[in-house]
Amino acid sequence: MNDEWEEALSKNDHYTFHDFLIFVKIGLDVEFTCRGEQYCACSSGNEEEGRYIFYRFYDDSSVQHFKSVELLGENAVIKGEKPKDMWDEVTIDSM
Repeated sequence: MNDEWEEALSKNDHYTFHDFLIFVKIGLDVEFTCRGEQYCACSSGNEEEGRYIFYRFYDDSSVQHFKSVELLGENAVIKGEKPKDMWDEVTIDSM
């Protein structure tokens, strides 16, 4: 594990959006709640569709595929808004 990962993991619930992206990049399934709905970001292992996925629980139509964590960070959307712009409303539930 590198220093950046260790620093992010040591924050105990005060995670930034950047920390969230690090967690997904190192292979953690990050489940979180935003505005009363549950979401997940994780590695899919599917290189064809995109190595990383972002979705709302129980909603197959919400699945978004990304080739990199950086693209997930820039392009993922929750009801038309980017998670990074709503991060103060996010609670990480599990990793």
